[in-house]
Amino acid sequence: VRSVDRYLNTKYGPYPIYILVARDYALDPKHKDGPYTEKDRALLQQWAPHSTIHFEEINVYSQDALEPNTTPEQILQWRKGNDGSVPGRDLGYTSMCRLWSGRLQSMSFLQDYTYYLRMDDDSLLTADFLFDPFLQMDQKNLTYAFRRTASDDWGIDQLWQVSRPDVINVGTTSTSDIPFLDGGEYNGGQPYNNFHVSRVDFWTSTKWRTLWKEFNESHLFYKYRVGDANVHAIAMMMMETSSYA
Repeated sequence: VRSVDRYLNTKYGPYPIYILVARDYALDPKHKDGPYTEKDRALLQQWAPHSTIHFEEINVYSQDALEPNTTPEQILQWRKGNDGSVPGRDLGYTSMCRLWSGRLQSMSFLQDYTYYLRMDDDSLLTADFLFDPFLQMDQKNLTYAFRRTASDDWGIDQLWQVSRPDVINVGTTSTSDIPFLDGGEYNGGQPYNNFHVSRVDFWTSTKWRTLWKEFNESHLFYKYRVGDANVHAIAMMMMETSSYA
């Protein structure tokens, strides 16, 4: 928060900062989550005197945070590797992955904006931006921008099985220009999306919402531990090659 205020908002904007907080923190199975008190919120605002901070309260462990037709109890069994699932990360982490794969981007508070910039708790600005990132996105007609690539193999077979028909039209689509494919198959490459900039309207488009529905019906996030960066790789495959950088 301090770095955004200092290195972005003193020179450009200033742009609003949204901090996502769990309204249902009491349901955290690990009991690590908690409330953002008024004192906490006031302190964060003190850290960012040039910025306006909004605290967006969302469900993380219940209701719309879960894939349709699932329960927390069922998800916890999947996280243990039962019923053919890919075991691993806890409910909070997998909920975060689902959040950044399309749920957040369709929330009402973002719909007045053209772009958003994501920073996770491992993201930090260390120097002034040399340009306004949002103006740069607009001038270059970009849909998505990121700093570096990474790789992750969790659940990618299931992810590609669901996504492939939406990415490749058999017989008509050339795969040579599609990122993260080897021989027409997804290789697990991904943008390291803990820091990225994107257009909001891509994630609310019919083509993405259709695939998002298929992701949820296949329980990719909670049963197969699919990560949001891998999902963003699929998103980039569906964008024009000139629309990301």
